Amino acid sequence: MFLWEMATAVAGHIMGINPFNQPDVEATKVITRRIIDLYREKKEPPHEKTLPTISGCNENDCTTTSAPGKALANFLAGATGDAYICLQVYLKSTPEINAAIRRLAAAISKKYRLAVTIGYGPRYLHSTGQLHKAMLGGVCSFNSPPRSAGYRIPDQIGASGSTLTFGALKSAQAAGDRQALIELGRKVIHFIWEKTLLPILNAN
Repeated sequence: MFLWEMATAVAGHIMGINPFNQPDVEATKVITRRIIDLYREKKEPPHEKTLPTISGCNENDCTTTSAPGKALANFLAGATGDAYICLQVYLKSTPEINAAIRRLAAAISKKYRLAVTIGYGPRYLHSTGQLHKAMLGGVCSFNSPPRSAGYRIPDQIGASGSTLTFGALKSAQAAGDRQALIELGRKVIHFIWEKTLLPILNAN
């Protein structure tokens, strides 16, 4: 491992890349921390339209609750020829969901002649997440589950007190990455699973 770490550092120096810097990944972390602080202050899950760091429904970001198929079609129609589509899926990976997401990706690629990537959040943040923010032309669709409580996260190791759950953390990570992409000029659309995304998947 140490040998490959040194090789990466040397290769980065030769290529003019700082291998110890990850500004686009850090941008998401900064926004996510602000959302978590607000969550702890308000004692309720983060709602994008009430957060000062999150845009409302505009040309870049829209939480869609009606006519999901039409909203997605209009969103994709605005993609340029050099763009690609990234599906950011904040759901539990199951065979059924995997198959549905792959069908959707194949339908988008066939109809719009665009490359489509699929990433499950939050794990993609330290892999393709850097690519989406550093590479021009990305058009992203965020697919999020309902905000459930989930297991509680202790505020301190060995202590019983907790002001945050894994469900809230996951929602904050999704919202933070959406905002980071918007601030970089990426086009983003956001679907809630039961209300909007499921009909789209069933139709493809």
